[in-house]
Amino acid sequence: PTEADDTNVDGSSVLPGRRGFKTPAGHVIEIDDNEDTKGIRVSTPIGKKINLDDKNDKIEIEDQSGVVIEIDAAAGTVVVKHTSEVEVEAPSIKLGAAASDALMRDVIIPKLDLHSHTILSGSSAGETSTMAASGTNPTTLVGDETVKVTGE
Repeated sequence: PTEADDTNVDGSSVLPGRRGFKTPAGHVIEIDDNEDTKGIRVSTPIGKKINLDDKNDKIEIEDQSGVVIEIDAAAGTVVVKHTSEVEVEAPSIKLGAAASDALMRDVIIPKLDLHSHTILSGSSAGETSTMAASGTNPTTLVGDETVKVTGE
């Protein structure tokens, strides 16, 4: 193979370290070997983009409406951004141990801490029994009520 020169077909200069092409319809593929901007970028005429960013160790996928999926290998994160709703649909969804702990701590336990029952019969009828899941609110039982809590 011959080595490419630094001019485009139309005679304009090419930025050093970058190669790519644009189709007549406007699809673009760019390969960038420059240290400050190293990576591969693909885009469509309506605004869909894929950016394989070697400099920052990221992969970013974006659609024309602004939905973004970003995989950051350096930070060890996957982020899905949207202004409306993000849906995960599968027959089974598995969260890692730390994720489920955070889910329990941040979502479920605060809901349980606010949960109470009014006692309808017995010696303490009309009173309210409140039970806390996290230990931040007291567990109050009046009369001969029985509560069994199991699990870890």
